[in-house]
Amino acid sequence: MKRFFLIAATGLLTLSALAQPQLRKDNIYEVLKAMTLEEKATLLVGGARAATVNGVTSGVAHQVPGAAGNTRPIERLGIPGTVLADGPAGLRIQPTRQGTNDTFYCTGFPVGTLLASSWDLDLVRKVTTAMGNEVHEYGVDVLLAPGMNIHRNPLNGRNFEYFSEDPVLSGWMAAAYVQGIQSNDVGVSVKHYALNNQETNRHANNSVAGERAIREIYLEPFRISVAKGRAMSFMTSYNLVNGVPTADDFDLCTNLARGEWGFDGLIMTDWNGGSSTPSKSMHAGNDLITPGGFEKSIEILTHMKKVEPEFEPNGQVKKYRIGIPFAEVYLMLWHDYVPSETGEHRIRVPLGEGFTAAEKDGLILVNGEKIYYEATPIFEAFRLRDRFPPMKSPVDTKIAYLEDGGHTIVYKVEDHHRQTICRGDVQRCAVNILRVMCRLRK
Repeated sequence: MKRFFLIAATGLLTLSALAQPQLRKDNIYEVLKAMTLEEKATLLVGGARAATVNGVTSGVAHQVPGAAGNTRPIERLGIPGTVLADGPAGLRIQPTRQGTNDTFYCTGFPVGTLLASSWDLDLVRKVTTAMGNEVHEYGVDVLLAPGMNIHRNPLNGRNFEYFSEDPVLSGWMAAAYVQGIQSNDVGVSVKHYALNNQETNRHANNSVAGERAIREIYLEPFRISVAKGRAMSFMTSYNLVNGVPTADDFDLCTNLARGEWGFDGLIMTDWNGGSSTPSKSMHAGNDLITPGGFEKSIEILTHMKKVEPEFEPNGQVKKYRIGIPFAEVYLMLWHDYVPSETGEHRIRVPLGEGFTAAEKDGLILVNGEKIYYEATPIFEAFRLRDRFPPMKSPVDTKIAYLEDGGHTIVYKVEDHHRQTICRGDVQRCAVNILRVMCRLRK
């Protein structure tokens, strides 16, 4: 009888696993309903360095070495990962790979200015059809191109990537470019949306312009690329437009692109998003944060729901290493809490087996060693370089005390939780990403 129940239970678990919806064009909302909040937070950021904390998975191995980024798969729901690679003058990936003597060289195609100088839409489609075939054959899903900002100033260091000083010519060239690439069942990301017309101070530059100039000059190429090319995605720019980061701009991402132009693809940030913030970007209609990373996923999650911190066996809050190659920079994962002498809330942390805490000289030591509640800020890494100390503030008797004979550390904390992301915004962004995935070859 016991064996019968065991077999029955195993069968039920198998049926439950099989019952999970698998992503198709006709069941996107069914898949969305089956996703957890953690999975939605995972989907909305690119796959940078690998980490899993509080159920949020971040990071995937580069499927195509040298690609600019990836999105993370959710295998139980049949959601594929996608590979994003730079353009626009052909695909940019590493020509060699570990474990094989094969080479993966890419063709150097004409730059945008040269293509536009032809005034030949058929020629541009032929060139980019060949380019898109190479994108497809090398396993890339989305080419981060075309670049189509206006040649406002000849000193712009990336003018060669862009088409023209003329918005109509730029728009039609972009549409032909998009048609050629996407004829290979791969996508594009039209960039940089919008008014990104200089490289100097590009991460913080504020492009100030009136509505007529913005619409007739700087946005017209993007509108044409939607109307004539049906681009799969846009990439927002680093700069601000009239004081608002483009990824946080509801008028740009939603009212104009989706409302007026009928854009039905996804919108992603440029790499690291400039001065935008995920909580504002989700509401504005910027669907994907690239290249992503755990800190972006957890920020989205903590703005949707309360996330409790996790602790190491020695009582120190868990930390996450930020991807700075020349220094150990950590993010202490307190989430919604801030340790404070005057904190009204308490977090009790039982120590793991073999660990005992004691007070000494105003510090709380665990097995005679310091533990820390605060890491050194990231900006100090750029200032101090090889003299950078990863950890800043050890746990002391001002922000914590002991219970249970030194087997429990009690932290004094302030609770700063505020739900600032509407779950409906996150769901809408997830739907836009899933729709584009279904348009790709997957």
